[in-house]
Amino acid sequence: MKSTRVSLLCEHVARCAVGPMAADTVRELSDLMDELTPTDLGIDLTTAPFAELLNSHRHVTTHTIFSCSQFEVVAFLFPAEARLPLHDHPQMHVFSKVLHGALRMVSYNWTSPPVTQELDAWSSRLEDAADRGEYEHAMSAGPSYVASRVADTLLTPETPTFMLKPDFANVHAFTAVSDTIVLDVLLPPYDEKGGRDCHYFSHVSPAAGEDPSAEVMRITAAPADLVIKAGTYRGPTVALPPSLQHATRTR
Repeated sequence: MKSTRVSLLCEHVARCAVGPMAADTVRELSDLMDELTPTDLGIDLTTAPFAELLNSHRHVTTHTIFSCSQFEVVAFLFPAEARLPLHDHPQMHVFSKVLHGALRMVSYNWTSPPVTQELDAWSSRLEDAADRGEYEHAMSAGPSYVASRVADTLLTPETPTFMLKPDFANVHAFTAVSDTIVLDVLLPPYDEKGGRDCHYFSHVSPAAGEDPSAEVMRITAAPADLVIKAGTYRGPTVALPPSLQHATRTR
């Protein structure tokens, strides 16, 4: 049976997950993502209104295509004006490709990278405060860090795949200009126990100094209005060949 584009993508990502992130590997992965369309994910926007894909809710919805301990391939569906606030990707490479719509992306580099364990500890305290209803404390009591803006751009289907790295554009925020579908490859995926928890931040002020792109950011709990729901992926089933199965453990 002929492999689908999604299967070919996942197979290539599996090889990336167990080998070095060489330039040729990155370029081939980006090229594979650049070729994908919503139809490859089982999404036909000519017959199914975008709202139906969100189960009629106006929040970000995810369709997980493949997930294992080494990588995750997932589509994010943004209704117009939906946003993901500033967040990071500790020790991760993430490839993002807009398949439909338009998405504003603002991304940053840390001037002096925070210690992950410190971020984890503060994130846990702030989330606990939010759970107790102490929302103002949860959004204002955390320490601040300085980051420099590296991109403020509009991503569309014509935009090549964008890659963030552990030391490049690792903190970013998204705002959907229109109904949007984004395909993400996370290498490796988030894993709280593995030291790769997601941390949220808010803007505080421009940073002192001569760099106009530098900003002060504060770690916070997840915003109260942030809602991300898991939807149902209805595209082709992905089954890795035996030669790659030993390298992945499905989550």
